[in-house]
Amino acid sequence: MFTLTTERIEIPIVTERKNGALGLDLNADHIAVSRIDASGNPTEAWSIATLLFGKSKHQIEAMLGDAVASAVRYAKDNLIPIVIENLDLDKKKSGRSKKTNRKVSMMAYSTFRQLLGARHSAKG
Repeated sequence: MFTLTTERIEIPIVTERKNGALGLDLNADHIAVSRIDASGNPTEAWSIATLLFGKSKHQIEAMLGDAVASAVRYAKDNLIPIVIENLDLDKKKSGRSKKTNRKVSMMAYSTFRQLLGARHSAKG
């Protein structure tokens, strides 16, 4: 048996709610990005292409990694927090079986959340 000791690194908060928020919504073919002001009024909206179906796990990680990096960079540059939606992975999607949809969606959503957390915590 052994013991491991680590130090907790304090990460300073670099965003402010008074600047609004950046909402990210993962879809099968893009990430919808919406910015709101401090009162909740939409100010900007755009999408980042991420066609995930038919891609390998590594391709999905790379595409989502690039998209998340872009969104996090924008949020940090504008000092705004990021919010994400809890996706309903049981929604019926056309053209594919429920089992396939769920598998792709769950893996992509899990990867999306992990990448967002990692990018958010990274300095710079």
